[in-house]
Amino acid sequence: MPGGLSQEDIIRKFIQRNVTVEWVKTRIGWNGNDVALCDWSHIMCDPVDGAVTEILLHEQDLIVTIPTELGLLKSLQVLNFEGNRMKGTIPEVIFRDLPNLIIINFNNNNLEGTLPAITNSLRNLRSLELEKNRFIGTLQKDMGSIFQKSMEKLDLSHNGFVGKIPDSITYIQGLTYLDLSFNLLNGSIPKNIGNLKHLKGLFLNENDLIGTIPPSITRVDLQLVQVFLESNALSGTLPAGFSDLPYLTDLFVDGNKLTGTVPSELCKKNLNEEFFQGEYDKPGRDGCTSISCPVGTVSKEGVHPCFECGAQGYNPYLGLNRGRCFRLSQKQILDKFYDRMNGLNWQGGLGWGLSNVPPCDYEGVTCNGAGHVENITLRGMNLHGELPEEIGFLKHLRYLDLADNRLTGYLPSDLRFAPLEHLDLSGNELIGFVPPMLCLTGDINGNGVDGEFICDRISCRVGTYNPTGFMFQKEEGKKGEISQCLPCKDGNPYLGAKTCSNTEHENESSDDNREIRKWFSGGVAGTLLFVAIFSLLYVKKRRTTLKKVEENYPVIGCSEHDFVAHGQLLQESEEEPSASDIDNKSDEINKPDKATDDENEGKSSPLEGANLFSRKKAEEKKAYNTNKVEPDALFEVKGLMGGEKTGTGSGDGREKGDNWNSNKDEGELWLDVPKIV
Repeated sequence: MPGGLSQEDIIRKFIQRNVTVEWVKTRIGWNGNDVALCDWSHIMCDPVDGAVTEILLHEQDLIVTIPTELGLLKSLQVLNFEGNRMKGTIPEVIFRDLPNLIIINFNNNNLEGTLPAITNSLRNLRSLELEKNRFIGTLQKDMGSIFQKSMEKLDLSHNGFVGKIPDSITYIQGLTYLDLSFNLLNGSIPKNIGNLKHLKGLFLNENDLIGTIPPSITRVDLQLVQVFLESNALSGTLPAGFSDLPYLTDLFVDGNKLTGTVPSELCKKNLNEEFFQGEYDKPGRDGCTSISCPVGTVSKEGVHPCFECGAQGYNPYLGLNRGRCFRLSQKQILDKFYDRMNGLNWQGGLGWGLSNVPPCDYEGVTCNGAGHVENITLRGMNLHGELPEEIGFLKHLRYLDLADNRLTGYLPSDLRFAPLEHLDLSGNELIGFVPPMLCLTGDINGNGVDGEFICDRISCRVGTYNPTGFMFQKEEGKKGEISQCLPCKDGNPYLGAKTCSNTEHENESSDDNREIRKWFSGGVAGTLLFVAIFSLLYVKKRRTTLKKVEENYPVIGCSEHDFVAHGQLLQESEEEPSASDIDNKSDEINKPDKATDDENEGKSSPLEGANLFSRKKAEEKKAYNTNKVEPDALFEVKGLMGGEKTGTGSGDGREKGDNWNSNKDEGELWLDVPKIV
């Protein structure tokens, strides 16, 4: 064997400092006795040539690193290390040098770092399970292309992965189970997710996903049984097409920013029945509240029992699951805005943050005669942070100008609830793009007046710029005099950019740029405005840099159908709302979370009579297992080390099943024309 190591030498690399003598003595062959390797405990071999094909060390209480020498065992088909306390990273050789691997199961360990590069050596992999570790980083863009013909189960849940879900995921033809829940993923659900015709379980809950629910996910020929989308920042409405899925039994969408109602056709399916078994099956539940509590109500779980917000607050969303409604007091909203925008370090801001000063006397705030806030102008005052979603709940706000500050994060779609006529967030560090629902609101910066909803009118998309930060019409009523958002040669990571990051623009844009400057410099006032804008940009250089958005998503003149059909992203803020407690009569909401017993069950060799998904994977809404992993900053931020929701049912909560019964007449798939082709 290469390297001069025998197979026995390589396997014994698992016997490391933390492996006890007792552990070695109680495993056949591991203690150095004269036993053939293929007769060792937890080792399986090819009966013809004696090559090691399976290492089955699941639930062996091993506190070790994964030996890099495993890359020399070219015949390996199965690596099952689930339920140990393995530490360190996954060696690159595992993903690079083992072309016969079929199953990798490293669930429930202490593995960390980024994943090694996924190579063509894994093209035969059928199951990759890495849940409940400490992995970070982004998901490889072409992973779906590599797994395209083989992968059936992909579970990366309960880690710290960031970035977008790769579109290539939708290329995996035989994928049955996809679990990316409890991570830090953002962006939208891939619009072609409905291409996964064999998918039965889709679990994307507990991330930072934004945008609408793709219509493709409701195709009538899909085999979906369970869909968990809760606790993200998805917007738009709940598609009625879910009612066309013949095998659907569980659908959770609470804790998002969906509006409207639960479609009546969907209510009739009586979904999520198992969630309401036992003592919490209270009277009053119906098919609608089993899916989501209606607008204007709140509950602990976002589903039945639901309680009216009443005078206590406000909720424009389906399935609010934070146990409290949003407050509507102008002062409360503005005071939270001050705190979140690093108010103590503003350059100016008289009156802000003082309990005895009314909002109308805050610097930069203008109210109407009735005392309602209509205008907030805080340009160039060193505001710093993510824009709170509650600012959109100012019911009379018409003018919002926060240009030339250091705003970060996404542009919240909640701004669509305010009657805005002018919005200027240019010259900041916002990422993503304009939420389609905000764009379709109309009237903002003249958007929609001519029947076209062009999001560049609100803010120039990533990768483009305009001296104002948004597209505008130079002379009202004069056709062809539109100042466009122009492309940057090397891109630009921010929304609403007034210059390109490297100040070098595409050659094709230079003439238009000169025309813009000419227009701005017409007259004394124009000259002063031009100088002020560019001087401010020169002085206020970016002091921090967010990671560059991986892809540009140009959104131009579109109808609402176009936005939904193409799965455009929304930028949302996932901040905890400032709100009052709901009515004291809602005792059910305040019941303590129910813990459940150990999730792990015994397993046999995956290749012997192998149903890859035979394990009953109960993904209860219970506290993350902290017995083996100490909390750290990454997991504390997202709450992965504790505080998952507990179901209101019999203690089992929202369970992800591995064995879905689809014994309905297969002919049902052909009774209706697919909703989307």
